[in-house]
Amino acid sequence: GACAGMDRGVLLPGDLCNVSIISDKDWICAGDSVIYTDNSFHNVTTRNWTFEGGNPSSASGEQVVVYYDEAGTYNVDLEVGDGNETISQTFQNEIKVWPFEGVPLEYNEDFESLSNLEEEWVVIDNGTNNNWELVNDIVGASGNSALALGNRFLDEDDVSEIYSQPIDLSNTNTDVAVTFKYAYARRNDSNNERLNFRVSYNCGQSWTLRGVLFNDFETVPFTNGDWEPTSPDDWVTVTIDNLTESALVSNFRFKFEFESDDGNNIYIDDINITGPVATGIDDFDISSDVTVF
Repeated sequence: GACAGMDRGVLLPGDLCNVSIISDKDWICAGDSVIYTDNSFHNVTTRNWTFEGGNPSSASGEQVVVYYDEAGTYNVDLEVGDGNETISQTFQNEIKVWPFEGVPLEYNEDFESLSNLEEEWVVIDNGTNNNWELVNDIVGASGNSALALGNRFLDEDDVSEIYSQPIDLSNTNTDVAVTFKYAYARRNDSNNERLNFRVSYNCGQSWTLRGVLFNDFETVPFTNGDWEPTSPDDWVTVTIDNLTESALVSNFRFKFEFESDDGNNIYIDDINITGPVATGIDDFDISSDVTVF
């Protein structure tokens, strides 16, 4: 039922009126777990959880640890009771599970055919004015779509993060390289900003720094207005070729992390990951120094 007085900011005590849950993660990778906690009110004495795609698939506790083995986006259902009545709710798309084995090489992302950024990326909401987003009407490095961060209206010391989907690097070697193009403007000489390129060898649970652009890495002259690229010449290519054997996993991920300092906007396009790909199990052994093709 509806919570009496909730619209006036006053809750009448005692009535069972609201189904609410807390989850400790928005996304995981296949094989990992989520902790769900019942936050319903009031006087809840019984709980009946249903976890689509989860293990266990049902539970009755106040807090439940649920494992997911298959990639997908799953609902959670909760019915609560107080001994007299029950109320229930379905929490749509409550958890996104990324595949344990990522997309194969060669990885190419030019953002031209992507309609929903969150199908292939995780945008972290750090509570700032703007997050990374997909834009479709600019002069990209190629085409007219790119990743964009409206840094012109971010505050000093804001941090903006976006993670890639998992990518399978298990059948390549340390000759693998990541390239991307960026376009970026500063407003003046005092803007000391950073674009950090980090990589994860465990599907995004922990991160290692592999590249940094900082201070004067703008690609155009100082611009005070709300800037966007107007020419392919506004774009510069970055190559990350220092990946180690630790990166040669099936659920490699990378992220862009921007640290703001009152500068202007930044755009990213044409991300490529290329490397020699083994076609058979015996093509090469990543543990040896000898590569046989």
